[in-house]
Amino acid sequence: CTSKLLNVGSIPGLNLYGSHPFYLNLEKSGRANGVLLLNSNAMDITLTKDPAVTWTTIGGILDFSVFVGESPLEVAQLYTARIGRPFLPPVWSLGYHLCRWGYNNTAYMRSVLDDMVDKAVPFDVQWNDIDYMSAEQDFTVSSRFSDLPDHVAHLHELGKRYVMILDPAIFFNSSSDYLPFQSGLADDVFIRNISNDLLIGKVWPGNTVFPDFLFDKTVDWWTHWLTYLHKTLDFDGVWIDMNEPESFYDGSVSGCPWEDALEQPPYYPGVRNRLQWHTLCMTAKQHQYLHYTLTTCTAGRRHTQHTVLSRHYVPGTGPLF
Repeated sequence: CTSKLLNVGSIPGLNLYGSHPFYLNLEKSGRANGVLLLNSNAMDITLTKDPAVTWTTIGGILDFSVFVGESPLEVAQLYTARIGRPFLPPVWSLGYHLCRWGYNNTAYMRSVLDDMVDKAVPFDVQWNDIDYMSAEQDFTVSSRFSDLPDHVAHLHELGKRYVMILDPAIFFNSSSDYLPFQSGLADDVFIRNISNDLLIGKVWPGNTVFPDFLFDKTVDWWTHWLTYLHKTLDFDGVWIDMNEPESFYDGSVSGCPWEDALEQPPYYPGVRNRLQWHTLCMTAKQHQYLHYTLTTCTAGRRHTQHTVLSRHYVPGTGPLF
């Protein structure tokens, strides 16, 4: 039995968006042990009848942690002490949530809210998918939802909360006045290709660029635009989607430098013999690393008293999301 760990979208038979290269073993005595391989490269994990576990990774550091305990619970406690305890979520985030794509406008959202209240159906949080945005561009609100801030205020009056989606894929148009792109370009927060040009993919708004969240300036830039949006839309939480990162192109709009050994390694723990399937080129350049070494890794931050639902997760994101 082999599991593949790498950033991919919805592909039948594979892990989805999260990678946890950790196993927990229950011994016949009732004691337990666990092993973590803290490695952000793509990998295969194979279970055999010996019993044995084999990790096959395309690179990185072999940083193993071994945990031994009297019970699986104790091993889990040791493991989370190593990677960070999960944060205590706000109570409302554990309630009943109402989320869908296709509200089309605020009036439709309001009618659904009224029906839920009139019929005494319990729910605590109403969500928006990308249809609230203008042209699917982050940090914008469509004219069809011009009264969405009033609706959110009404939700709060009823003791309910509001969450909306953001995709960390920023609309690319060098001649546009889309300020999140222009300011990010000025701060050099976007991932680049091997030629040091912006790596351009495609997500919901069209051609997009991708923030490098392992760069401190990117966190400042992202925080600035979240704060900007919050002044208009008093959201209580954020749903982060497509953040493996995922793209509708394999690698980029212009392909990848296939002659580079990183784009075609001798071993593929991947999909269709292509590590770039619906993500970035392996030679894509972040400020500290190439994407090749980060194919199971992402980053993010959570603000106090708010909640973040991240599609992608790895060991260590528990304290954040």
